[in-house]
Amino acid sequence: MSSEKEQDVSGWLKVISIIAFVIALVILILYFSKFAGDLASDHSRWAEFGDYLGGVLNPFFALLGLIALLITIHIQSKEMREARKGLASQNTTLFKQNFEHSFFQMLRIHNDIVNSIDFVRQEEGEPPVVTKGRDCFRVMVKRLKKTYNDKNINFSNQLNINAGYKEFYNKHQGELGHYFRFLYNIYKFIDNAEIDNPAFYANLVKAQVSNYELVILFYNCFSRHGKEKFLPLAKKYNLFDNMPSNILLLEAHITWLSASDKVKSEAEEIEESA
Repeated sequence: MSSEKEQDVSGWLKVISIIAFVIALVILILYFSKFAGDLASDHSRWAEFGDYLGGVLNPFFALLGLIALLITIHIQSKEMREARKGLASQNTTLFKQNFEHSFFQMLRIHNDIVNSIDFVRQEEGEPPVVTKGRDCFRVMVKRLKKTYNDKNINFSNQLNINAGYKEFYNKHQGELGHYFRFLYNIYKFIDNAEIDNPAFYANLVKAQVSNYELVILFYNCFSRHGKEKFLPLAKKYNLFDNMPSNILLLEAHITWLSASDKVKSEAEEIEESA
């Protein structure tokens, strides 16, 4: 029990003790004022006096004892409620600390995955040129555009875009598969956590993603690889809010984000047949 609560209990007990003393004093005064005289030597007179005090004072003392007990129980109950609130607050703080520890560990691993990506290009008679980390996504965007140009695909048709993306993804699955899966799991981890401000942590993730990463993520989310699971989370946490539309295959593609979600079975058929 805290010192403040101990003082409360001690204060109430002092008040009850004073009341008990005053009642006992009043009873004695009434007795001696009514039956004044010398001290009796007869044992039976003392027994009668004891019976009188017991009969009159015991109910008062019992009542005061009950009141003291109820006061103590009330103060202890109040303290237990405050202790439970304090414990709940500690649990919340501990949960947040554990969440943030795991979150920043996942963010570090994600950056390690990005930094592990590399492309090596070597022309005859020239030393190899190595592209690493986030710079690889600029190369990937160029390769994605080249895929569509080589296939003479109409960029304005989303179904054609999805079909062409399959060929690009199959060529770069080794670099992108792990990247997409882990980034998706970071957003899923944020979304499933019972935290006060998940958007704050989602924005921290978004701050790590370059513009060219966003382009690759954008087309992946509208393909069969990410449409069902990743796209809803990307929209929920505004992953593509600050993506420059001028680096998309076609600037008008940015309107896909605001378009209503529909089941595109035709797109799936085109992807399977491509």
